[in-house]
Amino acid sequence: MVTRGEVKELSRDLMRNLNNLSKPRIDLIALFIFSIVKSSTINLSKIAICMDNEVKTGSNYRRLQRFISQINWSNTSLTVAILKWIGLDNNLTLLIDRTNWEFGQKKINILFISVLYEGYSIPLGWSLLNKKGNSNQGDRWNLLNKIIEKIGHSKILQIVGDREFCGTYWYKYLKNKNIGFVIRIKSNQKVFHNGSKISVKSIVESNTRRGQQSNNKLYKFNGINVYVSGFRFKNDKNKLEYLIILSSERIKNVSQVYGERWQIESMFKNMKSNGFNIEQTHVKKDSRLETLIGLVSISYIWMIKAGLYLKKKEPKIFKVKVHGRPARSVFRAGLDHVLRVLITNNSKELAIIIKFLSCT
Repeated sequence: MVTRGEVKELSRDLMRNLNNLSKPRIDLIALFIFSIVKSSTINLSKIAICMDNEVKTGSNYRRLQRFISQINWSNTSLTVAILKWIGLDNNLTLLIDRTNWEFGQKKINILFISVLYEGYSIPLGWSLLNKKGNSNQGDRWNLLNKIIEKIGHSKILQIVGDREFCGTYWYKYLKNKNIGFVIRIKSNQKVFHNGSKISVKSIVESNTRRGQQSNNKLYKFNGINVYVSGFRFKNDKNKLEYLIILSSERIKNVSQVYGERWQIESMFKNMKSNGFNIEQTHVKKDSRLETLIGLVSISYIWMIKAGLYLKKKEPKIFKVKVHGRPARSVFRAGLDHVLRVLITNNSKELAIIIKFLSCT
């Protein structure tokens, strides 16, 4: 169970960025965050069991239900607070992707835009798509417009996405907002150079022969000035594949710049099977699910910041193994550390990690 002292301490720090909510609701958010750590799920009935032992489980469950039905954290309600929590204000690199799952007959399909922070993906805005499959260009600029309304377009350096997030109108929209883009495209695409139509695959093959991933040439794609970069590689089936990038600026190191996109995949994994098991929610209504995602996002940010703190304090536990990956992820290390602190009732260490959500 979570103690009242723990809730009081976290509530005080949450209040700094959620001051539009009443104290009882801030207390409930703190209780939720502690309980999600202890239960590793966002199933409300299971979270209720981990809450205050002085209140019946059924009452806790109803409190949670009332909160997500009465507090409407839609799309970008937490964008400004999230940027304060992670201390970012300018030159933002955004990542865009979708995650989905099914609950009974309900198809849950969520478009996320996250921000790169210390090499990790932090959710910044999300939108539930009432359909299966890919987002369209309108879905993307509707969500990005809402983020821009909160922070302005001048703070955004670029947005990185995979092959789903292409489209002439999407590129033009980003160009008009003066936002750079790094988007993977299909190898059968064509561009123009000096009036000649050229296959992007042939550009990458030519660069590869020269031992480089990009050149200094500017191409035209449906009237838009772009650079084409990329390389060939063998996939896990030992078949030759192309990673080809269309970008607004020249990219020297495609592996590094586009590789940042994988952090949003890691974020989804941490929100799902590796951490909070978001698919276990029985919440179906879109507005309530968006609020629940907001609660999960706050919890996720705290685990990332706790993990980064631990990485500086105990770097040995993140030692890179033979396969090239660290023994533990920053998120998982943060989650395990917070859980251990709560179980052992280490008040001194708890006070330290709670400060990560105070922005002071």
